[in-house]
Amino acid sequence: HILAALQRKVYERDAGRCSYLDARGQRCCETRYLELHHVEPFARGGEHEASNLALRCAAHNRLAAEQDFGEQLVAARRGAARHESRSRQSVD
Repeated sequence: HILAALQRKVYERDAGRCSYLDARGQRCCETRYLELHHVEPFARGGEHEASNLALRCAAHNRLAAEQDFGEQLVAARRGAARHESRSRQSVD
């Protein structure tokens, strides 16, 4: 869990916009569907600190996860999450 105060700090620092830079150094202009991205993945010991967090749009956060952990693992986890979500809906 990332504290709300830390989330606000990262949001302000990144000006409420995806911080992804492409190969030309152009910054993504997305301001919706923003997620917190761990520069050093949390699963690999990355901390919940402003210096290790950045705003990313959902697409660029997914791209970073694929680069960090592999496309197959990310796809498998997304599929499992969708299955779990559907299972919960059918119970409700």
